Amino acid sequence: MELYIVRHGNTPLQGDVQYPIDPRLTDLGVSQAESLAHRLQNVQFDRIFASPLQRCVQTIAPLCAKTENDVQLMYALLEKGTRANY
Repeated sequence: MELYIVRHGNTPLQGDVQYPIDPRLTDLGVSQAESLAHRLQNVQFDRIFASPLQRCVQTIAPLCAKTENDVQLMYALLEKGTRANY
């Protein structure tokens, strides 16, 4: 079994804290997501899981499109501070 763990793409920062709690990707983050999809497009995935945060879903969407997979949202993957918001 092979497991790929991917961190979400770049998001806006305000100081040392991300703002808002569930930001969308920046243009750089979108580019990173597309690069990830290009690099992994020939990998056969049985399943793709992601946190329901929009930055995570937005990061994995290009890979799902290239590999014709659906993302399975997992609330257990939410960061501690964001679980109360979902």
